[in-house]
Amino acid sequence: IFIILIIKIHYMQKILLYIVILSFPIILFSQSPNFVWDGGEDSTFSDTNWTTSGNWSITNSDGASYPGDPNGTDPSKHVVKLKTDTNNITLDANVTISIIKAENNSGVPANTVYTIAGNYKITFNGTSQSKIIQIKKNGVDITFNCDVEFESPQNATKTIELGGTGNNVVTFSQGKTFTYKHPVIVTSTDTSHQIIFNGTFTHNPASGTKDFDFQANTTAIFGLTSDASGNTGDFLLSGDSASIGISGPVQCRSLIMSGTSTAIIEITGYLTVTSGNISSASSLQTNDTSSITVKTSRNSSGSLIAKKASGTAIKVNFVRATDATEWTLISVPVTGETISDVISNNNLRTGSGSFSGDSAIGYYDNVTNGAYVYFNTDGSDSETITNGKGYLISPTAGETTVTFTGNLPIPGTTGDTGQVQVPVSRNSSISGNLGWWNLVGNPFTSYLNLNDAADSDTTDNFLEHNTANLNDSYELIYIWDGDSYTYYNNAQSTVNHVAPGDAFFVYVRNTDGTMNMNFRESMQVTGSYSNFNESFAQGSSIKNKTALLKFRLNDLETNEFDEMDLYFGEKVTRGLDRGYDGGKFFIKKSVGLFTHLLDEDQGIEMHVQALPYSDLKNITIPLGIVTNSPKLELELYESNLSDFYNIYLEDKKTNRIVEFDKKLKIDLFEEQKGMGRFYLHFTDQLIPELPTDDNLRIYKG
Repeated sequence: IFIILIIKIHYMQKILLYIVILSFPIILFSQSPNFVWDGGEDSTFSDTNWTTSGNWSITNSDGASYPGDPNGTDPSKHVVKLKTDTNNITLDANVTISIIKAENNSGVPANTVYTIAGNYKITFNGTSQSKIIQIKKNGVDITFNCDVEFESPQNATKTIELGGTGNNVVTFSQGKTFTYKHPVIVTSTDTSHQIIFNGTFTHNPASGTKDFDFQANTTAIFGLTSDASGNTGDFLLSGDSASIGISGPVQCRSLIMSGTSTAIIEITGYLTVTSGNISSASSLQTNDTSSITVKTSRNSSGSLIAKKASGTAIKVNFVRATDATEWTLISVPVTGETISDVISNNNLRTGSGSFSGDSAIGYYDNVTNGAYVYFNTDGSDSETITNGKGYLISPTAGETTVTFTGNLPIPGTTGDTGQVQVPVSRNSSISGNLGWWNLVGNPFTSYLNLNDAADSDTTDNFLEHNTANLNDSYELIYIWDGDSYTYYNNAQSTVNHVAPGDAFFVYVRNTDGTMNMNFRESMQVTGSYSNFNESFAQGSSIKNKTALLKFRLNDLETNEFDEMDLYFGEKVTRGLDRGYDGGKFFIKKSVGLFTHLLDEDQGIEMHVQALPYSDLKNITIPLGIVTNSPKLELELYESNLSDFYNIYLEDKKTNRIVEFDKKLKIDLFEEQKGMGRFYLHFTDQLIPELPTDDNLRIYKG
């Protein structure tokens, strides 16, 4: 038995040794099924369909005729290699694969664009690969014009590798959805490599929240047509020269930046960081060498909202568009920036004559004399810019932007939690009520709700929250639109938000001393809206039973003009309607145009008067004109009033009435100082109903 046992042992050892020797090469050289794209290379191919077996060269087949073929043993191990310069692949089925490669040794021509297009989805579910997209050739562009999903049964981190020396691009197209369910890393060997998202970007993990990590040298772009507003994952910019450009809506749970990484929010982009990272106290972090840039234009602005940011300083560059060499009213939505840095880092105009030595940056002083005060050109002003305070600025010829660098404001560090409080005051001792005006601005890097029309919640906007500190007859804001001063109130239909970097004047209540304008975080709104410099006359939306008429009085001798508005709506009266009626701005010209309230008049010259819409059938409104010029021209330059109503201008001095359907020339021949001569008549009749008195009026049709 012993001998037999020994023999059996030796026999088994030989067998085992034999098996080991035979099986070892198999384990060493075992490979996943490889599919090399040949389709459409010449006329012998009938189509470019993914599922056509003849379009693929297959090695180590597992029974599949194309990558992702469910007839294969394990499609999640299928490796796709791009080789030919035939660049169109039609995705005609939903497929699951492991990886797509374009490598140096796979015969890929340089500078080749591959497009995988179709109304189906590619799922990367590689159980045998740590990488899911890999490019190692130069100048290769892979565009996924189809839905793409990254999914890993092991919940393992997967990598998109952009290798080679430059210009490799992976694009996820407009109109398609990219979804990641597990952590993703993007590596890059050169900053010219790009990963571009032009469609919907979503995060749908089986559990927890996963990171999307853009590592050193990676350039990520969320394009104009992208939509990552539903993303709930974390973003990391981890390493030198990692960057992310945002031109569409992007949301993430947290954004953690390190190295010399940068995030650039373009004028059409907006980034919302919703809450804190699992291992971080703040939802948004930069270091000494990384930064976030928010850009603006005259018409729109990028936006950054991070309400739960806290702790460490978050570096922000705010690039504010200006009105060329004209003056621009600005607010600076960063903290820690100084006047001297602004002057040294930007090209600003300098004063001459009595303003010699002054730089073209200043503020409105309502405490001393009700005038603008300018800072010195030598940079000796070390004053720190106040977040939420308004300034005026003007660059030199050829410059269209100014840049401010500081930290993201963290509301609650001063004043009430959740809001920025900007001190304002009234000094009634300054003549002309100039001490009542204060220049303030949006303290945030996002748009904020201005009025009742901005949001369905009519209680959460600037005018509503600051009612107590605004004068009853001036519950509106006054802005410079690049051409003239105008106003915005609750009657607006196009400009209902305050852009980041926009400043405006307010007229405070009848109490001397200090009070606050409150800017609450809850007023912040995600999105991109009209700026103050965007023309109001861009097809204003007409609400039911509302009408807005804008009048202009031109001085034909000085070429100056003044304006006033009439608003007709259902929520207003003939008396004072706070947030709708508003007095004139304090800047005086050679010509003035205004009205007085029809009821409860307190002698205030009104820039805008709100009246009941039903009064359009028959109402007379006095016009106030102040001028020394004998030659004027009155025009209705903007109106959405129905043609059902007619407007007439009455001159009581000449006893004439003319239909106001075109520009009207007015010859005064004497100084005009206010009310009593000119009246506007509105009617739904052919001619207005006139008062019964002894005066004979001549109607001129």
